[in-house]
Amino acid sequence: MRGLAANLRAGMRAALFLPVGEQSLAASPSAMLALLVSAFFASLAADFLRVGWAGEWTLEGLPGALFPLALDVVAAALLAAFSGNAHKLGLAMTLLLAVGVVVGGLAWVCGRGLAMAGMPHGAFDFPGTAPLWTALASAKAMARWLDAQGGRRVAVYASLVLLTALPLAAVQPDASLWSELGEREGAAYDKKYDALTGEDAFYLQPRLLERALAEVRKQRPGQAELFFVGLAGDAEQAVFLKEVRAVGAIMAGRFGTAGHAVTLANNYHAAMDYPLASVTGLRRALRRVGEIMDKEDDILFLFITSHGSRDHNILLDFWPLRFNPLNPQVLRGILDESAIKWRVVVVSACYSGGFVESLRGENTIVITAAAADRSSFGCADENDWTYFGKAFFDEALRHEDDLGLAFGDARAVIARREREENVDTASEPMIAAGPAMVLKWRSFVEGRAQALRLPP
Repeated sequence: MRGLAANLRAGMRAALFLPVGEQSLAASPSAMLALLVSAFFASLAADFLRVGWAGEWTLEGLPGALFPLALDVVAAALLAAFSGNAHKLGLAMTLLLAVGVVVGGLAWVCGRGLAMAGMPHGAFDFPGTAPLWTALASAKAMARWLDAQGGRRVAVYASLVLLTALPLAAVQPDASLWSELGEREGAAYDKKYDALTGEDAFYLQPRLLERALAEVRKQRPGQAELFFVGLAGDAEQAVFLKEVRAVGAIMAGRFGTAGHAVTLANNYHAAMDYPLASVTGLRRALRRVGEIMDKEDDILFLFITSHGSRDHNILLDFWPLRFNPLNPQVLRGILDESAIKWRVVVVSACYSGGFVESLRGENTIVITAAAADRSSFGCADENDWTYFGKAFFDEALRHEDDLGLAFGDARAVIARREREENVDTASEPMIAAGPAMVLKWRSFVEGRAQALRLPP
């Protein structure tokens, strides 16, 4: 312990750029080991004080925590060789360790003090601050030991800066030994990404799609029916799967789609439950619906929910797979291939208004959550609905059969909510209702209401 105390005192003097004699350091193996242990626990303590009890031990941060020590060994060895005194290796290593421990503590205290005082402390948050401080302070002491003058003195400073400070500032390895669970995503492999790589899931996916398509059937001959196809595109956020499930339940309860519905979903926690939301899966689902439905009487209700891009691509994402793009032209082609005549298409995504022109027609109603140049809102992972899905399906369509009136109600609700939340650019949901499809939907709703009133 006396050796550790002496080394820390010498490290403090060096860190403050005060003279440090070689005799003030204890360069024994036990003293160096004590410094290494001190450096480890100092780093762990700093992480713990930053995160608190809400964190956990992070083994993945250990290599990053040891990385500076490896640099110190290399720098000390080169300086000892440079001086022609191999016995100075221990002294140089001890000094670098001692100064590193002290500087790390001083930088943390300074940063915390400035933060508590409400003052800017960006310099102490920069990863290169402490390594640069350590390198310059150690170089001053070592140059004195080596009696380095002129170019030799510059070489000592440059060597330590280039070998210790610069790599740490450039590489910045993850050295968190105690971190929040959310912080571990970049440092540790998240097991959810194994969802599709396991053999069971890999071979199950084709069967899931075949089973879903086989369950689509015509139930009541002679009566117009509604067929529902739902697609949740982004596996990263659960809100889309939750929304497509809820919409499917509403359509089954309100419009009788049970038994002739298909749900395609990308979700890490439901990879064994739903066929993938892909262009191929959507094409096969619509082809199956087109084959089994009465094309003159029955109606398709297609609901798509995901993120959307400015170039009007719907995000289909389930890492590590790569999907074909789903854009307005591709969707129009898939719908036309299915030969489905009567169509209602609802797209809940940012910039989804870009689908309107490609899909509009006499026999089609197109509804989108936003204009072609606007974002939609509410796709946070913890939500059960997006703003549009909540307003249109969960609120308006639960009591209103007319799609146009339901859209009007939903648009008003969304506009009010966006004003209350001070949204800078309103989403401006869109509708393009083909006259023939409007009449067809009204006839379908009236026929269903009449059928429900008839005695069994």
